[in-house]
Amino acid sequence: MQALPEYLRYWACSKTPFDLTPDADRLYLSRGHQEALLRLRYAILANKGGALLISENAGDGKTSLLKRLIQEVRLEFGEGSQVAFLEYPDLSRTQMLAEIAAQLGIPKPGRDRGAILAALRKQLTAVAARGERTLVIVDEGQMLAGRPALLDELRALLNLTVEGQFLLTFILSGQAPLEAAVRAKPELWQRLPVRYHLKNLSYADSRGLLKHRMRMAGCEREVFEDAAVGRLFEASQGCPRVLCAMADLSLVLGFSQRLKQVDLGCAKQAASDMEGQGGESFHYFHFVKALERKAETPAPDPSEAL
Repeated sequence: MQALPEYLRYWACSKTPFDLTPDADRLYLSRGHQEALLRLRYAILANKGGALLISENAGDGKTSLLKRLIQEVRLEFGEGSQVAFLEYPDLSRTQMLAEIAAQLGIPKPGRDRGAILAALRKQLTAVAARGERTLVIVDEGQMLAGRPALLDELRALLNLTVEGQFLLTFILSGQAPLEAAVRAKPELWQRLPVRYHLKNLSYADSRGLLKHRMRMAGCEREVFEDAAVGRLFEASQGCPRVLCAMADLSLVLGFSQRLKQVDLGCAKQAASDMEGQGGESFHYFHFVKALERKAETPAPDPSEAL
C-alpha cells in the first residue's frame, strides 16, 4: 500500500481527500446533484424509459452521480438487477449493441443486429419477470454529437417493451453539445422525457464539498479559512473537479508554510499556479493543460513546495 504523502498527514488526513477520479462513495450531494439523482431515480421507478443528463462542464460529477445511482438501484431492487455502463461510447452501431448485450450477461452476442436485439429482449423480459431492473447508461455522450446514426441505434433500445412497459431504463449523459444533438432528433428527444441540466456548484455547495471531502479523509476540523474558500470558488467557478485540484494544491502550500489553516494567500497561489497565467481569470483550458504537464513530469516532493 502506498504511503500517504507527508502534507496530508500534516492535515490529519488518513487518505487523500481530493482525488479526481469518479467515486460514488465520496460524492458530495449538492442541491443540484440531489435533484439530478432524484430525477434519475424517478425515471427508473416510474418506468419512464429514458432520461437525459447534461452537465455544464466536464468535471461536474456526472460519472460519480451515475455510479451512485447504480449502487442505489442494486440496493433497492436486488443484485440481480442488471447494468450496462458505457463510459466511452466511441464504437460502431453493432459494436455498441454488442457491448451492451455483453455487459448485461448475454454470452457471445455476435455481430448480427437483429440477433442481438432478440437476445436482449429475451434477457430483459426474464429480468423484468423477476421484479428486477435493467439499466443502460451511456456516459460521455457528447462524443456522439456528430454521429446521428449511432444516436438512432440507441433509440432502438427504447423499442424493447412488453405489454406497453419498457424493459429497461436508458440514461444518456454528457456535456452541452449532446443536448443540441438530441434536440435535433425529435424522435429521440421525446423518448427521453426525464431531463436534468447539472450546473456548477454554488458558493455554499463549494464550501460543503471541501468540508465533506476533508471529513471523508478523516480530518474533522476546519482547514480552509473563509477567504480561502471564497477564492477557490471564484477561481474554479464552482466546477467540482477544478475545485478539488486547487484545494489539494492549497493543502501542499499550507503544509510548506506550516499554517494552522489554509489561508487566502495559499488559495491565491494555488489558483494562479493552476491557471498558469499569473493570476488572470480562470479558464478550464488552463486547468486541463496543467494536468497534462503534471502527467509528463515527475511529481515533486510535497516537503519541497514553496
